[in-house]
Amino acid sequence: YPGVTGNSAPIIGHLNPHLLYAHKEYLDFLSGPFAYLENRYADGVPLQRGILESARLNGLLWLTEMDQAPVGSLEHIGGDPAHIAETIAVLRRNILQPFVAGHGAWYYDHRVLFTSEGVYRKHGWWENSTLLDEIKSMQNLITQYSQKEYVPQADVLFVVDTEQYYYRSRYTDELYWLYEGIARCGVGMDCIYLQDLENCDFERYRCVVFANTFVLTEKQRKWLQENHQGKQMVFLYASGYCDTEKLNLDCMDDLLGMHICKHTEQTSVQTYTGEPFQLRGEKLMPQFAVQDGYNEAVLWYEDGAVCGARKNNLWYFAHNLISAPLWGKSSIFPAHIDTPLHAKRFLLGMGCLYAVQTLENGKLFSSPETGKNIVSPK
Repeated sequence: YPGVTGNSAPIIGHLNPHLLYAHKEYLDFLSGPFAYLENRYADGVPLQRGILESARLNGLLWLTEMDQAPVGSLEHIGGDPAHIAETIAVLRRNILQPFVAGHGAWYYDHRVLFTSEGVYRKHGWWENSTLLDEIKSMQNLITQYSQKEYVPQADVLFVVDTEQYYYRSRYTDELYWLYEGIARCGVGMDCIYLQDLENCDFERYRCVVFANTFVLTEKQRKWLQENHQGKQMVFLYASGYCDTEKLNLDCMDDLLGMHICKHTEQTSVQTYTGEPFQLRGEKLMPQFAVQDGYNEAVLWYEDGAVCGARKNNLWYFAHNLISAPLWGKSSIFPAHIDTPLHAKRFLLGMGCLYAVQTLENGKLFSSPETGKNIVSPK
């Protein structure tokens, strides 16, 4: 159970996971809770405190701590009956996501309640026959499929790096918002550490998003240049800006094949559709723009400078939270389920099962990949 880094790094989970991977002969499994952010809302995209696919690639089992209490558990034993549907939906989502990624989970039961009357109560979270029946039903399903060989199916890869935190002046991680935005595009997505890039089944992925790979060695840049064919590659903000020894715009140019320059501070952008929106989140220093060398511009600062562009299959966006233009560019992400912005619908994972979460009970929606309708059960 590695020490977690708080809510400032929910995607990464631990700053040096490969130290654990290197000594896996002493470990039976890794475990951790969910991040304590919007991912816990009923319509949120769930998120572990460890990276599931990297753990699998390194031969370690991850057991997620299911530590999200039934809705209303402080006032009602086993949760509020009026919100039992929400509790079951969250329970299914939280248990199925690690399972469809080839891992598992365990159930946490917090019996302590801090009140003026004391710090202990005699009833646990799961003392509810409806919830126990649901847990049994899920366990039967999981047992059935756990006997089958796990074959990963995701074709979008989300790459994050821990080493770059040693090179930055500020420690702020807002990767969840980007992760959530891409997950809601209807894609099947794996997330791995940059250190595992050469060990994964890279050929399987049709799109790769480099979320915070601001530190890249010459060897890593060369590997990316030699292996990007046949897939869309998305780079954000200062991708490759540091080569571990110095900050160098030439390294970004070498990586992207576009000429990147520093730019004056901007507060808003305009997408290729003409829609303006404000830059939110962390104030980035420095800011960058694309000077030339691109095939297509898709994003502009308020002063007209290009801050999002494509060269062949390489995409660059100069802000780490610019995800809006990605939604409209269907050529970037291979969608498996139809996901209008308002639907709040997403794939939990694609392994031996496809697990889909949606707010729409019993509604049909289509798969762009097959053209077939999928029923969203209650």
